Amino acid sequence: MAIRLCILSVLMFVISSCSLNDDNSIVINDALLVKSISTNGVLTESFVYDDNDHLITRLGSYELGATRIEFEYEENLITYNYYNDQNELVRSLENHLEGGVFTRLDEIDVNTGDVFAYRLYATNSSTCNLDSVTYFDENQEQYLNIEFDYSDQNCSAEILLIDSNPDNRSRNITINDGKNSAIKSLGYAFYDTVFAHNRLSYTNYNDANEVIPEISYSNEFTYNELDYPITETRTYGDERIVVYSYDYY
Repeated sequence: MAIRLCILSVLMFVISSCSLNDDNSIVINDALLVKSISTNGVLTESFVYDDNDHLITRLGSYELGATRIEFEYEENLITYNYYNDQNELVRSLENHLEGGVFTRLDEIDVNTGDVFAYRLYATNSSTCNLDSVTYFDENQEQYLNIEFDYSDQNCSAEILLIDSNPDNRSRNITINDGKNSAIKSLGYAFYDTVFAHNRLSYTNYNDANEVIPEISYSNEFTYNELDYPITETRTYGDERIVVYSYDYY
């Protein structure tokens, strides 16, 4: 069964800042390493890196009851293994590289080791170079396509989501700043895309082109001297306010 949870959140997770050296070893773009993220004053995520600044462990609350993600780096491949509090493997993803960029993400059956769902990335050579992401289920059938239409050099975008019924469409409008993403060191900024900078606003429309206030929001940031955010104050359309704080190594 295909996992279809938190589509944009999962998408952000697998866009990585990794690239290839001439010897095919995986390297990470220079970035200030984020140490932890707090939400409304409560620690919600923390991150551990190796001596080469590769992210190796991520601690928090994730899909399927996972509380820890372990990262494994091989030639042309990064594996994400999700574990729960009982140290049971509950989810596994394999991210494949071709020509130095990610082209495919496989969902692995943790019991059999087989691929049961996957997604494909389409890119180009422009600054904002992620064109689309297409999702396939366990029957090799396409069930979702996400298309990106960029509007400025910060890769603000209109993001169109089309599911297996082409009449079912929703879209998001994002406005980004030109500063460094707080989560750059986690691997979200391989592409200068909608995920490479901090999001000033996010407006979500349903298939009737109506704004969904409980999902849409605007952000205000404070930054450190390197233009990385220290705090992010998010105000939703339904007037909820959430404050994120970022601590760096």
